[in-house]
This record gives sequence, structure tokens and C-alpha cells, in this order.
Amino acid sequence: MMTNILRQSIVKFCYSFALLTCALLPIHSLQAAEIITTLPPLSSLVHWLDPKASVQCLLSASADPHHFQLTPKQVESIQKATLLIRSSRDDGQWARLQTSGITWDIWASQSSMSHEPDKHHEHHHEQGNHAWLSPHDVALILPQLADHLIHVYPNHSQAIRQRLQAADIQVKQIEKQWQDVTLSLQLHEKGTIMQHPAWLTLFQDLNIPVWTVLESDKHGQEHGPHVLENALQVIQAHPHSLLIADKRHSQQALSWLQHHHTESHMVILDALGKSDETWPELMQRNLKILQAL
Repeated sequence: MMTNILRQSIVKFCYSFALLTCALLPIHSLQAAEIITTLPPLSSLVHWLDPKASVQCLLSASADPHHFQLTPKQVESIQKATLLIRSSRDDGQWARLQTSGITWDIWASQSSMSHEPDKHHEHHHEQGNHAWLSPHDVALILPQLADHLIHVYPNHSQAIRQRLQAADIQVKQIEKQWQDVTLSLQLHEKGTIMQHPAWLTLFQDLNIPVWTVLESDKHGQEHGPHVLENALQVIQAHPHSLLIADKRHSQQALSWLQHHHTESHMVILDALGKSDETWPELMQRNLKILQAL
């Protein structure tokens, strides 16, 4: 008899505890995210303009974007999302990226605007991989992002527009910081050799020579003996080049080059970052890596 009473008491307690837990959970954790992004830096841009937005990033912190496959649960989340934000130049290999809501491709929209003259850049700017790493491109992306966020969250309109104004100023400040640090490191004379083209656009915007990029436009493609032979000739011609590796790519080829030319230095930058940080945090964290040279 006592056993049955005890069992019933335990069941009632567990049921009450479960109800209390659900009541205390944030509403957004029980619902599908209204905004889905394919890559962490796209979430970073959203968090920057609207910290209250409900955002889910498909790529986890440890996943390889070049060999990524969606799970059935992620496919379901995409289909229910109000807004899907992607960059087709960087996630073009991903399948099943379809939603009943709006799909915004930052690369396609930015490419359509890249022909417009830029008063702040004297040289020709070519929009390429990882547009979020270029302050020039981010300055063009942000107003479009703000419009999309206001469409999803009309009640956040005033706050988003205020953050957009502040963000525009911060973009210029961060670009100036990168200019100052790269000048102090004399990279305009030394130049760089890159493992991956992620940072290519930014360094071109800063008028820093990029002597060669080991990885081709086909992301994740291994480099053969011919590429390494050419890279060796390049570093022999520019022995003080800064070797720029990427956190999510193999650094073996650059380590091999550095072994042949100990005068060169290598840094490992993080082009994708974390989905819970803002864009300024991503850019300044990478800048500190350069400053530590």
C-alpha cells in the first residue's frame, strides 16, 4: 500500500516539475527559429542589428562547410523559417536549401551592386568569397539585411534602424583599424600567401599584395605538387611574405613553405567565427591575431 502511494507521489512530482520547467523555458526555445542562416558570420550580422531576433545557424562550430550535409530536422526548420539567409558563393554545394518563406542570398544581392562606383576605394573592387570579411561589402549588405529583419520583426523597426546607423560608423572604424595594423606590419611591402581565398577580398581592398592562393575556387580541393612547386617559387621571390592559414583548413602546405623559409611568419585566422558573436567581435578577434605577430 505504501509502495503504491509513494509511486503515485513520485509520478505527480515529476509531472508537476515538467510543467514548471516548460513554463520557465523561453518561448523561442520551444518554437522554430524565424530566421535560419547557413553560416555563423551571417548569424553574427543578424545579432549585430537585432539582438532579439530568433536565429538558428545550420553550420555548427566544428563542422566543415565544404562537406556539410543537412539533417532531416534542419531541413524541417528551413521549410518553416520566415527568412533564410545564405551566401551561395560559400554554401553553393549544399542541397535542400528551400523554404516556404523568403530566401536572401547575400552574395547574389551584393554582386548585383558591385558595379556601382565606390568613392572610398580608388581601385577596382571585385566581390568574391566570404563577403562578410570585407568592410566594403558589409557596408552594402547591412541596409539590405536591415530591410529583411524589419520585414520579419516590424515591431523592432526603430531599434534596427538605430543599430544600422551605429553599425555604419563601426564598419568604417574597423576598416581603419585593419589599415593601421597592416601598415604597422609592413604588409604592403611584404605581401601575403594565402591557404584559402577567404581573406583575399579584404587584403585586396587594403592594397596588400596577395602573391598566390594555394586553394582554388573549388573549396576544400587538395593542392597537388604543381601548386606547391609554384608556391615555393613565389616564396623564394618574396621570402618575407605573411603566410595566412584558415582555422577550418589544413595548414600543412603553409607549414611546409615556412619550413623552407624561416624568415616568413604564419598566422591562423578564423573566417567563419561563432554564430553567437557580432561582426565587430569577429573582425577584431582576427585583428588581434595579426597584432600578436
